[in-house]
Order: sequence, then C-alpha cells, then structure tokens
Amino acid sequence: MLGRSIGLTFLLKALGAALSFVLHAITARLMEPNGYGIFALIISWSVSISLLTKGGFEISSIKFISIFDREKESSKKSGFLILSYVFCFSILLILTVLLIILRSLDLEDFHGGFYQYAPFVLILVGLISLEEINSGILRGIGKLYYGIIPNVILYPTFFLGIVLFSKLILGYSVDVYQVTCFLLLSHFFVVLVQLWPMRLVITSNPKFEVENWFTTTFPLFISNGAQVLLREIDIIIVGIVLGPYEAGIYAAAVKLIKLLRFGLSASNFVVAPMYSQLASHNNFLKIQETASKAVSFSFLISLPLVLGLLLFGEVLLSFFGNEFLVAIPILYILIIGEIFNILSGPNGVLLEMTGYQKKMMNIEFFSLFLNATLLYFITQAGNIIGAAIATSISILVRNLIVNYSVIKHMKVNPTLFSKSVLSIIKRNVKKE
Repeated sequence: MLGRSIGLTFLLKALGAALSFVLHAITARLMEPNGYGIFALIISWSVSISLLTKGGFEISSIKFISIFDREKESSKKSGFLILSYVFCFSILLILTVLLIILRSLDLEDFHGGFYQYAPFVLILVGLISLEEINSGILRGIGKLYYGIIPNVILYPTFFLGIVLFSKLILGYSVDVYQVTCFLLLSHFFVVLVQLWPMRLVITSNPKFEVENWFTTTFPLFISNGAQVLLREIDIIIVGIVLGPYEAGIYAAAVKLIKLLRFGLSASNFVVAPMYSQLASHNNFLKIQETASKAVSFSFLISLPLVLGLLLFGEVLLSFFGNEFLVAIPILYILIIGEIFNILSGPNGVLLEMTGYQKKMMNIEFFSLFLNATLLYFITQAGNIIGAAIATSISILVRNLIVNYSVIKHMKVNPTLFSKSVLSIIKRNVKKE
C-alpha cells in the first residue's frame, strides 16, 4: 500500500516535473538568460517571502489535521483552517503597507530595476501561500491527490498553455511582464480548483487551540523556512551579486537538479502524515520500517535520474538555449550535493513530524547561515561555479547533522545504509 501510494505520487510528480521543465525551457528560450534570470528571481523571492505569510501552517497542517481527522474532530479542523487563513492575510496586509511605504521612496534603481516587479511578487506571495496551506490541509484529511494534482499537474499545464497560445496563436512577443502575468493567473487557477475539496474541512462550529497550534507551528515555520531558503538563496545571492544574466544561467542548472528531488519528495509527501500518527503512539519500530521503505523507494527512483543527468545533462541544458550550456559544471557540482540528500533519506521530515521540530529549527538555521556565508563571499569574487560548491557543501553538512540527531533522539536510521533497508532487500531477494 505504501509503495503503491509513493509510486502513484512519484508518477504525478514526474509528469509535473516534465511539464515544468518544458515550460521553463520554452520561457528561457523566449526571454534569453537575462529575462529568464529576472523571472527566476521573481519566483525565488516570492517563494522566500511566502514563508512569512504561510507561517509554518502549510507544514503543521499535515500534523494537526491528520490527527483531528483520525479523532473525528471536525470543529478543530475548521478552526485550524480559519486561523491559518487569518494569519496569512494579516501578514500579507502588513507586507502590502510596507510596499506602499517603500514605493513612496526613491528606490526605482534598487537591485538594477528589479524593484519594479515588487507588486507582482507580493501578489504571487499571497497565491503561493494559499495554494500550499490548502495542499497541506488536503494531505492531512487524506485527500492526497487533491493535494498534489492542482499545483503539480494543472499549474504547469495551464501556464504552458497560455504561453504557447500567446506566442503561436496570437503571435505576441513574450517578455518578463507577460510571463509574470501568466504565472499569477496560473496560480490563481490552482487556488480556485483547490476550493472544491476544501469544503470538507469547513464546519459551522469551529474550535480553536491557538496557543497549542502556534507553539508547534513556530518551530516548523523556522525550520521549514530555513529549508526553503536553502533551496532558493543561491539563485537570490547570485542575482544580487552578479546580476540577472548569471542568475538565469544558474537557475537553468537548478531547474534540472529539481528533477532529482521528486523521488524523495514523493515519499515524503506520502509518509509525513504517517510519521505524525505513529509518533503519537510512540511506535518507533514502525517509523523505522516506514522510513526504510521510503528511502529505498526514493533511491530506486532517483538513481536512473542521476545517471540520466550525468550522461545527458548537456543535451537537456541545450533545450534552454545555447547560451545556457556554460552551466554544465554548475550542474555536475549540484548533482554531488543531491546524491548526499538522496542517500540521507527522509531525515528532516522525521524530526518535524515527531516532536523534534525545535531541534530541526536549530539545524536549519545553522545550515542556512553556513550556506549564505559561503555563497556571499564566493560570489563576491565573481565565481558562479563557487556558488554551486557552497550549496553542495551546505547540503552535505546539513544531512550529516540531521541524521545524527534522528539516530540519537529516535533510535531510527533514515539513511539508505540502515539495517532495516538491508532486511527489506534480503526479503525481496528471497521472494524472487
């Protein structure tokens, strides 16, 4: 059952990744490195700022909603949804006021003109926040595919359709402004689609446990926020220090690297609510078994992808345009970091879903500080390849620390090298 769920999730994420790759390759060709760099920076800044408006609710919803759903506490599910929405819109309102104040100042030349895209970023922040909070809640109530299909499949399909229609049918020249508007429209479409299954969460008598929910959510907000920033900060710093052109080159390599992540991402997507439920019963033997199955499955999925990128990375980069082929060494260095990530298994989500979110928060803070420091000083020297080295080093250090913490506090080994994984392999060999 677990393998089938992870397998179906993987297939959906694989299809979504393929659609997203085609989308980004086409937009990169249409806008060239400089325009694509600005587009990538808009996305990275939006994803990073949305951490504030989500407040960790997109993660804690998986934990709390799954427990409320199992215990038939519909009023608490509704209360949690309302609180997460109120928090999101409150922070968004504050950010809007700050933007109005900043726009009254003379900042038109800020970040090489990137400031002009700030209103787009703010709207995108709100849409991304709603989209991910909804997805977390839908996963919590067991609507796994409602939580994944809209933003993984419908979003890139809708986006790609608009871009191709504008270029091929209407004959418009596609620039950064147009593509950004298409981006906003696509995310809005996803939020609308999510509203239908979300009706299952709403009741007429919501109950709130504000202090308890915030106490758990805040560490998740910090740890997940640092984790997301670790994935986005390299593009942001390259853009700030070296400019949009270099950010576009670097972003193309990062886009290919994301193809390696959906094996582990698919398994985490399925098993995160399971960890929470098993931990509430102190069933760490079952957690070890679940983690071992997840890392085994994600490794089997990821291995051919790693080999494919090593063999055909140059071909795939050429789809973005010949200007992007200089990103080949960046791609290979980032692959090394992702291999460490794959072998380490579902370590972070284990700590977050089993009561050790504060421990994970501290680890992510340290990892983010290390990565940001290395990135800044290396890119200051004009070395874009050094940015990839800094990112891979940070991934390695983070995984070593997280795995040590999981083994120490839970007596669970989430890596591919655990005895439980070897037992699974032996059982499968005997069956054959």
